[in-house]
Amino acid sequence: MNGNRELRFGNRYSEQPMLVVGLGLSGVSALRYLVRAGAKVAVTDSRAAPNGIEALRAEYPGVTFYLGAFSAPAPLSQFKEAVVSPGVDLREPFVQQLRNAGVAIIGDIELFAREVNRFPIPAGLPPVLRGLEGSTGPVDVAPAANAQFPAVIGITGSNGKSTVTTLVGEMARAAGVSVAVGGNLGTPALDLLADGVDLYVLELSSFQLETTVSLCCTAAAYLNLSEDHLDRHGTMAQYGAVKARIFKGAQAAVINREDPAVMAAASQLPPTVRVLSFGLDGADAGDYGLGVEGGELWLCRGQHPLMTQSRLHIAGLHNAANALAALALAEAAGLPQAPCLEALAAFEGLPHRCRLVRELRGVRYINDSKGTNVGSTLAAIRGLPAPIHWLGGGQGKGQDFTPLAPALRAREGAAYVFGEDAPRLQSALQGAVPVTRTPDLAAALAAAHAAARPGATVLLSPACASLDQFRHYGERGDQFERAVEALT
Repeated sequence: MNGNRELRFGNRYSEQPMLVVGLGLSGVSALRYLVRAGAKVAVTDSRAAPNGIEALRAEYPGVTFYLGAFSAPAPLSQFKEAVVSPGVDLREPFVQQLRNAGVAIIGDIELFAREVNRFPIPAGLPPVLRGLEGSTGPVDVAPAANAQFPAVIGITGSNGKSTVTTLVGEMARAAGVSVAVGGNLGTPALDLLADGVDLYVLELSSFQLETTVSLCCTAAAYLNLSEDHLDRHGTMAQYGAVKARIFKGAQAAVINREDPAVMAAASQLPPTVRVLSFGLDGADAGDYGLGVEGGELWLCRGQHPLMTQSRLHIAGLHNAANALAALALAEAAGLPQAPCLEALAAFEGLPHRCRLVRELRGVRYINDSKGTNVGSTLAAIRGLPAPIHWLGGGQGKGQDFTPLAPALRAREGAAYVFGEDAPRLQSALQGAVPVTRTPDLAAALAAAHAAARPGATVLLSPACASLDQFRHYGERGDQFERAVEALT
């Protein structure tokens, strides 16, 4: 997409030595962006042959690649900045060497923020979503007086951010707004850059936020915080502090009023920031929540019913919360309500996120392979009716699995565990619910299928990463769906 956009502020990197660390999707997007901006680019990756490396060498003959281990020619201080991919731990020794040499460590979202927060929207575009005025951070070219900038919606949280990001994008399209959606989800942010975009909607991970300082969102959402990525962040306090960086410079904040960590971060917001909250409780005027009207559960803004939960295609109360968050973000960004509600009612959900695969002889089979941490899995379990036959396992990333036990017990659950951390899961659940330990997902599904009776739900929501037995959570979910379709 960025091939259609003139980098009007790209001259800040002209002839500057820049280092890209890591050749994942975001690293490749940073490479493309910096080359177009005229930088002298070097790239390093720990892999000897990253995906697509030969095509990159052919496309960028002027770029030097250092592969097989993170490295770069001495002195490291020659580099103005190092763009470190989200998948590279900032505690990596090579990153520490760069820091010690005085090289600024940034990420792809920082490059995006510098470009978008200072890039005027051409005259004549619709008045909706006029975004930031003025500039942020050091500038090389002064913006025109009263220049208007594209709006940016940023969304973070341990769970639900992909659904909310996609929903807001659908709402913007329904409202007739030119929108680009990506970031940690789908297309890297730098590849979204294009002339004529009114609104950027970005899913932002903690790994991206920790290397970003200049992003100023028109509306920023912090959805929730649950135990995850402690192998990178060390403590929940540090993890939460990184998530809270999304509020820096934001014009409006959307917060989960039922999450203590989110509320603690929101308490630090300056009074100039507009705050909208969402939750599954009743909403005060101006906020979003659930209410009962005519015996049905409704999504509400304050005391005003908007639509019944039964109209949602996305299952579970946690998805009702995601819908409320998306509506709050849409309001904060100035989107008209009617087309947003139409988009919400039409939204079918995302792959591998509480998707009903099949109902067979009264048993529902649900794919929530995207449930890669305990918090996400708890949301899925609590949002679905009993009894639940739960499939879980994989790489637990050091999480505490014990909260799963009371949640499964409350749903008359049974557990079928597999993968690298199956022993830890078995230990955490033993005594609370029946536990069957199996070698892999296929065996876990077979055992659950044999035990489930009409009215039950077989739920794949593993609470773990998938890399012990799969390439990614999508492959895990695809395998589950194929196996479910083959059941008789």
